[in-house]
Amino acid sequence: MDFLILERRPNLGPRFVDPAYRGTLRRPPSYRDEVPESHEVNQLFQWYLDEGGESGVVHNFDRAQAYATKLNRLSSEAEFEVVRVARNAAESEQAGYFLGFDISAGFYASLIRNILLPDSVAHAKTGDTFDDGVRQLSKLHRSYFWPFLNEFRLFDDFDKASFCLRTLVALNDCRPNWIEGSNLSEYQIVALYLSACPHS
Repeated sequence: MDFLILERRPNLGPRFVDPAYRGTLRRPPSYRDEVPESHEVNQLFQWYLDEGGESGVVHNFDRAQAYATKLNRLSSEAEFEVVRVARNAAESEQAGYFLGFDISAGFYASLIRNILLPDSVAHAKTGDTFDDGVRQLSKLHRSYFWPFLNEFRLFDDFDKASFCLRTLVALNDCRPNWIEGSNLSEYQIVALYLSACPHS
């Protein structure tokens, strides 16, 4: 199984981020300067780098959970959680509290976070960055899909998430480089689960 260790509330960059979002585009752990290199938190960070590499995907749930717990004890400013990620809807039957489906590349980037949420960059650009037709289609796309997002700002329904991705690919084909400067071929639907209810 694949697991991510992510800060519970998204806190990426200077812009406001919807605190309800629980998808893949959240801050991962980092080296902690306030404790020595020999401290177990920094030793676990080294394990995280060795095991997860660039993607941040680890496979040992118990160790990931221990790391998240120690990070949370070290600082009250951040709250990390271990999230299981699955690449297809067929894995939905496995145990875990289902958060929803994100549209993700490399288990990091998120088209939901970057396109559908209110502070999304693609919807905030002004001036002549986009022609009015693309801007209006973008607004229409967001207004159509926003109601299908759940309390964690993820899709509950795999087919709706897939449809959202297909329409974003079509929009991006109409105006190349509108999204992420690519053809979006690296994006896929991923399911996210917690080992316990997120409200507990």
